[in-house]
Amino acid sequence: MCETLIESIVRSGFRSDGNSEQVAPSDSTETQNLAFRFPLHVDRYEDTPSTIVSIPVPGEIDLEVHGHCAVARYDGVILAELELEGPAVSGLNLRTDNDGLQILVVRGQPGATRILVRTDDFRVVDRGVWDTASGWKSFAGDRDLWHLLEPAKTSSGMNRLFVVFSAIGDPYDFTYNYKSSISDVDSNRLYILDDFGARGSYYWLDHRDETIFHSVQAFILEFVRELDLSMTDVIFVGSSKGGTAAILHGVSLGVKEVWAGAPQYRVGDYLFGTDTSILNFMSGGSSVVERDWLNNRMQLALMEGETKTKIRVAVGSKDHHLPNHVQPLIVDTTRFGYESELIEVAGFPHAKIGELFGHYLTAKSHQLSSASLEDVLPHAFRWMSNDIQFMCWGALDQTLCVDMYCEDGAINRLPYTNDNEFIFAVPEKRQPVRFRVYKKSTKNSEITAFTTRWFFPQRKGRIVN
Repeated sequence: MCETLIESIVRSGFRSDGNSEQVAPSDSTETQNLAFRFPLHVDRYEDTPSTIVSIPVPGEIDLEVHGHCAVARYDGVILAELELEGPAVSGLNLRTDNDGLQILVVRGQPGATRILVRTDDFRVVDRGVWDTASGWKSFAGDRDLWHLLEPAKTSSGMNRLFVVFSAIGDPYDFTYNYKSSISDVDSNRLYILDDFGARGSYYWLDHRDETIFHSVQAFILEFVRELDLSMTDVIFVGSSKGGTAAILHGVSLGVKEVWAGAPQYRVGDYLFGTDTSILNFMSGGSSVVERDWLNNRMQLALMEGETKTKIRVAVGSKDHHLPNHVQPLIVDTTRFGYESELIEVAGFPHAKIGELFGHYLTAKSHQLSSASLEDVLPHAFRWMSNDIQFMCWGALDQTLCVDMYCEDGAINRLPYTNDNEFIFAVPEKRQPVRFRVYKKSTKNSEITAFTTRWFFPQRKGRIVN
């Protein structure tokens, strides 16, 4: 079956002559564990800067197609992986012809684009998107987009949509974030994969080409129309890379709000110091020239964006993103006329932004569902054997005081402190509790407050946002 797929690739315009090669994986020298690399035929597409090749796929093979790689399965077993390589814009799409035959559509540049076929040493992490029972679907656009919708529970919740953008993951691990943080929020929740290249593209660029960006925009516009919503009903969320993408697409589409956790604003600087492979994929190189070019792109997006979008940014005081990315972002949002809010929480380096933003996202989304106008802080709750642990993270210039309310009306108070953990005795009959948090500014003694939702008895030691 694998041989049939390779033959189809060769017949469609990829060389099988002396320009093809066999590649042993890095962790094996066994001859049976070879990969095959096929360049796109220069002679067949002479003088063509880019082209589209259609590869018929045997009907017995199931293809899971991502932006630049695909997994071929037979009866649930992986036969091969296909990956596009080369220093030029490229892409994969899966289509069906009039006779119902699967067609793998390859976009690439003759002489530059190659298909690497692995018959072992597979890389793509199985996240189950190929399983129709998982709920994942593929939007057929100029670039196909895997997405998952979790619908709201009530008619009221159907009037809101959260769109979640993912952070950078491990190579070939195309996944989503914060599903558990908003799983019980009464709103529509849409997750979109950034499965371009090996580690994502910020939902944006492939060698400076913006087809990915425009495909994401087109998909969201169509999806919002299908839900009979407007952009004023939509909130984009994400942290790190996902936060950058949420801001980029949010201001471009004019959504109601963006909630971002420690986003990268100077994307070129960040990738130049952490992962030049992503910088190379997005900008076509990994030198200071490409770094500087990419650095300016987010500022241009803000300048050209819809200033009606409110931008909220949460970041830890120990996160290097605060001075290098977040503060320049907030300065520019003010300069360009956006309403923005900076939530600077004591502690939390960038390695813990997922924890911080998860708590923040849960708190803000429940506040929105309850129509409360109070200014919430990230918080969480844990039910112990004899104690209740309430955790709340304020700013550096805040002290917190917490009241615990029981269902029968009883109140317990803990005084103002710089700590972020508050321990209460478990109430009688293990009844539900909620908390009233008072925030006092050490700068001007101003006091504000917010009330949490009700927390119900949980399994001992389980943290609940």
